[in-house]
Amino acid sequence: MGETLLKAARQVRNAALAGFRAVGGLKRVAASGWRRQRLLILCYHGVSLQDEHEWAPELFVTPAFLRRRFEILRDSGYVVLPLGEAVRSMRRGTLPPRSVVLTFDDGFHNFYAAAVPLLEEFGYPATNYMSSYYCVHQHPIPIVALRYLLWRARLQALAPGVLPGQDGLVDLRDLQQRDTLAAKLFNEAQALSSDRNAQYAWLGEVASRLGV
Repeated sequence: MGETLLKAARQVRNAALAGFRAVGGLKRVAASGWRRQRLLILCYHGVSLQDEHEWAPELFVTPAFLRRRFEILRDSGYVVLPLGEAVRSMRRGTLPPRSVVLTFDDGFHNFYAAAVPLLEEFGYPATNYMSSYYCVHQHPIPIVALRYLLWRARLQALAPGVLPGQDGLVDLRDLQQRDTLAAKLFNEAQALSSDRNAQYAWLGEVASRLGV
């Protein structure tokens, strides 16, 4: 039910934006004095390397999607600035018209693998916010990996006891049930051991039981 509502909300949002674009609303806003005095920051999280955009479309975009967004910025005359330069220009009142800043959160490997080549191709600067712990240790974020594994299994339901610490039948087609199960299992795994290597071994066991 939760996933269905999210899809419906995205469809309504996209339809509203399409209607606004069709009557020229986006172009009028872009050319307005109001827009010239403001800095647009486009924030992305991850760029899909395989099927991550199917699992979490609110976090991951495809390389093709990102390329199209960069083409729109280029063809529409937007000025893509480094974040620091843009902030200084705002303070001085010298921000160029249609100024844009690109940011990427979380510091995933896919930023380097998929976003950087596109940024270099278009000559665009970007700010990448990184978690120093995971950059040093080069491990996936456990709770994020667990949520992905539960989705990637592509099972309709989990019978009781399939996963360590799981109680009762879980409908894996339901986003809310998947996320609730992920939080419960991960909290129990943390309670058993604070050692990261043990938690990653536990994730490996979960993946094996799910057949991923």
